Amino acid sequence: MNINLLNKFTGRLKAGLRTGRLAAFSLIEIMVCIAIIGLLACLTLPKARADSQGYPQTYTALTNLPSIVNITTSSNQTSWIPLRMGRGLGLQWQFNTSSPGTNTLGNSGMWIWPSVDGTNAATVAPWVWTVAQTNGTTTTTAATNWTGDQLVGFSALLVSTMTNSSPTVTLTNKGVLSNIPNL
Repeated sequence: MNINLLNKFTGRLKAGLRTGRLAAFSLIEIMVCIAIIGLLACLTLPKARADSQGYPQTYTALTNLPSIVNITTSSNQTSWIPLRMGRGLGLQWQFNTSSPGTNTLGNSGMWIWPSVDGTNAATVAPWVWTVAQTNGTTTTTAATNWTGDQLVGFSALLVSTMTNSSPTVTLTNKGVLSNIPNL
């Protein structure tokens, strides 16, 4: 934008206001004025945040978790979930068992440990997420969530254990997905 044109425009506007008479403005001057007003209006609009891909949330597939959890055992593999201050977290887990049927044969569980610094997880009283094994060989999709208020002060969560309490079926882990809003 030509700064001289803007100075000329504002000078003529001030002179017209002082004398009580507004001078005629050229089409260019009017267009510059409208553009400036439009730019200022855009700056006052609320801003929607997005991740680097343009999405209003960030999805993360957890890695380093076991694909199979045998009968009445637990795994000790770990996966970290990074958090954002003031943001909630959604967690989705898909699994099935080695036996068909809809009878509850046991529970699948996940131990989740909070971490303040993102490096050292708590070592006492994990958050235990338990899901009944009711779908047999059909995939079970379980979901849970925490609000930003529930996660205040934590910078990460550590999934450290997956459990299978069934005495008769093995658990096949099909994946764990986390979702953190960027708003």
